[in-house]
Amino acid sequence: HGVDFAYLGEEEPYSGALLYEFGLMDEFAEHANKVSRLFKERKVRKVIVTSPHALEAFRVLYPKFVEGLDIEVLHFTEAILRSKENIPMALKEPLEITLHDPCHLARTLDMAEEPREILSRVKNLVLKEVPYSNKRWTTCCGAPIEVLLPSLSDPLAARRIQELASSGAGTALTLCAFCLANLRKGAKGRSLKVMDFAELLDKATEAK
Repeated sequence: HGVDFAYLGEEEPYSGALLYEFGLMDEFAEHANKVSRLFKERKVRKVIVTSPHALEAFRVLYPKFVEGLDIEVLHFTEAILRSKENIPMALKEPLEITLHDPCHLARTLDMAEEPREILSRVKNLVLKEVPYSNKRWTTCCGAPIEVLLPSLSDPLAARRIQELASSGAGTALTLCAFCLANLRKGAKGRSLKVMDFAELLDKATEAK
């Protein structure tokens, strides 16, 4: 999509988002400063992420814990939309999809339109919104509670799958690895297919 980027290889760091979400503030602060020092040493000025948790950590939390932080943080959908190269995207066969908005992306970061803008560029694709529970009103997939209360995680995933299926689409997309894993568990035995957003874009780019 015309976005020039690189990886740090074996040095590629984890954002530490779960440390913050589990209330381990001292550990998160230490980790955030360690990662920030690595970015500075490697002359990293811009970070592109796929995870909403990482986006929140780098964009919202790091500035509160790291003094003098100087990096630009983009979600990969933002990077694609900012690219000057408008790469054609099309699916080989018509497909109706619905979109599961991750909580951290749609609520905390107020990013619901960017994914939809990209989907509107894909030929042979029809977006069918989940009635009522979409964008900032999205329903949790149940993954965040899996560690503390696993008995609630599966029922929440099953309920969300039922909501996604009510859209009438045969495929549900999400932009979060946690949501993807938990919704796929919830979709077992059902006809609704759950895909990663980037996976669909890959197919649409290859099919052009």
